[in-house]
Amino acid sequence: MRPQPAPIAAHVRYEEAMTYPNTLPVRDLERSCDWYRAHLDLEPAFDAGRNSATLTDKAGRTIVLKQAAKPDNVMPPKDMGFPVQLNDLDATHRRMTGAGIVFVHAPANTLWGYTAEVHDPDGYCLMLRDGRS
Repeated sequence: MRPQPAPIAAHVRYEEAMTYPNTLPVRDLERSCDWYRAHLDLEPAFDAGRNSATLTDKAGRTIVLKQAAKPDNVMPPKDMGFPVQLNDLDATHRRMTGAGIVFVHAPANTLWGYTAEVHDPDGYCLMLRDGRS
């Protein structure tokens, strides 16, 4: 029998909560899921169990959103961005700015390719990119 990973203690600092790559403890799981689906067009990946949701970007990368046991203790890292692959970065940028979402930087050619950066509702920095990169 394969050992199961330790449960994520989402009431601790982000660095201590990383049991699964790309696991983001969030303040309000339903709000976060709605935001990622509505603005980034991410699809549900698989059943993650109670108090968690999994979403897949266009590159097949899975992001796990985990309801924090103590929402006030969610502290996104300041020096780290999470990659999210989209179908069309420019169209996503137009749609999100039209909805009033402010970007850290608009789509541009960078060292990492054609990217943009935006914060999610919990303050995580997302590095958005599409197939041009």
